[in-house]
Amino acid sequence: MDASASPPPRRAASLRDGERLDRWTVALFALVNGVVLVNALRHDPTIGYDADSHVAYVRTLAEGRLPTFWDTTEFFSPPLPYVVPALLLRAGLGEAAALRGALIAQVAVSVALTLTVLRLAGRLSAHIAVRRGALALLALAPVYFKSFAFLRGEPYAACFVALVLEHALGTLGMSRVPLRRVVGLGALGGFALLSRQWGAAALPAVALLALQRARAEPALARERLTSIVVASILALQAGGWFYAYLHLRSGSAMAFNRAHAESFSLTNQPPEFYAGAGNGRLFSDPVRPGFPNQLGPILLSEAWGDYWCYWAVWGRDLAADRWVSGPELEGRLLAGEPATSLATNRAAVAAYLGRANLLALAPTVLALVALALGTRSALAALTHPVDDPDRGATFVLTVTILGTLVGYGWFLVMYPNPGKGDTIKATYLLQIFPLWAVLGGAFLERLRSLSRAAWLTAVAILAVVFVHGAPLLFSRYVGG
Repeated sequence: MDASASPPPRRAASLRDGERLDRWTVALFALVNGVVLVNALRHDPTIGYDADSHVAYVRTLAEGRLPTFWDTTEFFSPPLPYVVPALLLRAGLGEAAALRGALIAQVAVSVALTLTVLRLAGRLSAHIAVRRGALALLALAPVYFKSFAFLRGEPYAACFVALVLEHALGTLGMSRVPLRRVVGLGALGGFALLSRQWGAAALPAVALLALQRARAEPALARERLTSIVVASILALQAGGWFYAYLHLRSGSAMAFNRAHAESFSLTNQPPEFYAGAGNGRLFSDPVRPGFPNQLGPILLSEAWGDYWCYWAVWGRDLAADRWVSGPELEGRLLAGEPATSLATNRAAVAAYLGRANLLALAPTVLALVALALGTRSALAALTHPVDDPDRGATFVLTVTILGTLVGYGWFLVMYPNPGKGDTIKATYLLQIFPLWAVLGGAFLERLRSLSRAAWLTAVAILAVVFVHGAPLLFSRYVGG
């Protein structure tokens, strides 16, 4: 490792197209982060998945200690996402202001993530259309904006996973690796581990990329492999301490707030988990409890709508003048509570969410095709290593996506909840959506080179998806 070496010139990977700002890229960048900002200023931070437990985490961290199970059921979550609100709370701000500060901090996380998406897209291709396409596809997905408006670790994990991949691609593309690059990669890996457990999915992808590059250029193998080994050790030192703490405190570095199955077996989940198709409600009423514990339907409905009722489906307790969401809203509706005491848009919004799911099949298919092409390219890179920047970027994005899906699948099988399936949330997979968007942007550019008519048709369909789904980019739970 050379402490004085300088990195090679980058491909175009910014808001510019050559010497000038690209107005479409700037507009899409502003759109994505502008919507995140609006939601950060308006969404009630006490509304979200397990929101009370996340708030309890902030209170405990503000006391200067990590939480235990007795403090919050989110005790197993790494602390980085809670540092900002805990510091604000400890500095004397009220809880409401501290929680709002947490959401505003996540705007900065989104800015960093979208800039990294542009850099990753630039490593796939110097063509500005790939960067435009990546941002446009990211702007389509309500799950991105919903996740960034919740007080959770996934936004940080998504950002640091993308940063790890981009930094690794640059580092492994050098003939002599500067020490600062290795230290930086280790630090980013540590931050990913301290954001959410899913952040670990980036580390095997980087290791495999290093092996692939070493095989492609044997003369540089020692330099590159040494760099990755050192960076991995630094990442484990920077982030591994929390998992050691979990092991000492809870008996497992992979502790969770419910008991796991005795062993991994696909039979831990019932057949409808794998094969459920939505009970006829996927395109008409995709809202809880319409199709409990059905993996595909719930993921689709959460990525493009609001199956669990924390975002677009709202309830309001008229007597207490407070929001009612999630399981409480479901329970009160099932109990037949009258409209005089509970206001809700549950019935009114159902058909709209169904149409959103139907239209969402188009970008979902595009994402799957892009992933399939990426998988084919990754397999080719493993069997016939070539030190090609395009193939390397495709390789590491694809392997990270697949690794995240495999890890999440293991989690769902090991922690089944057959009557509900409340761990089926697209937010848990947030880190793959920016990576999918980059692969999708490259696919759209490839499609344009093959058939302009097919490309125009795809763009027109995606435009319809965006226009129809635009209201789903904004929270209905305003206040707090």
